[in-house]
Amino acid sequence: MEARGWVFGRLHRSLSSAHWRVLVAKFSTHTERKHTAIAELTKTVRSPAPERFRHCAIVTWALPKPAGVSGKRSTTVLPAAWYEMDNWSEEPYPIKTQERWRRDIRKALEREVDQALVAAQTLLDAEGLIETKAA
Repeated sequence: MEARGWVFGRLHRSLSSAHWRVLVAKFSTHTERKHTAIAELTKTVRSPAPERFRHCAIVTWALPKPAGVSGKRSTTVLPAAWYEMDNWSEEPYPIKTQERWRRDIRKALEREVDQALVAAQTLLDAEGLIETKAA
């Protein structure tokens, strides 16, 4: 088994489902796995925002729009309308409220990513797969 596949399998088996889900949503290049993780995050992320808003905030966090990219041809960039918060809810909410919801959702997701990366590093260190050398 190639090392990358071994690491994938080991992390998948060893990390908590919450850690695995957030890492897949943020970093995976496998479209189906990424979309599944995003859907699962939509169910678990807590926010006073409506479900559709939470889902859109998570999708745009997981698939950020790179500067200068229109999203017309790329499979990893959404159409431009996805990145406009006014499209994230049927109800009109004040922009400050929308910004707060989005910011809080993203902060929570980034905290989860940080925790997941620490857990992954601890696991890989224990397996002897990461070596740190001071210069």
